[in-house]
Amino acid sequence: MELPKEHFRHALLLFFNQKKTEDHRILIETYGNVPPSIKTCEYWFRQFKSSDFNVNDKDRSRQKSLKMQICKRYWTKIEHNSLRNLPEN
Repeated sequence: MELPKEHFRHALLLFFNQKKTEDHRILIETYGNVPPSIKTCEYWFRQFKSSDFNVNDKDRSRQKSLKMQICKRYWTKIEHNSLRNLPEN
């Protein structure tokens, strides 16, 4: 059975509040090879240290739409330049 990401994030928040440094080892002892990687644990500890205690995933829909806008501008610019450089018959 796979546990939701938020479950591990809550456990990491608990470890952070208890000032536990062996968080990843405890997760492995408790859940086996299912818990997040050490880098993921470090990422969440940085988030908590910066006073961001939200354990839910961030909404990335705005980020995707921004990337799409940049791509559209880029391709429009390329199309415009390509059409301008076509030889006239």
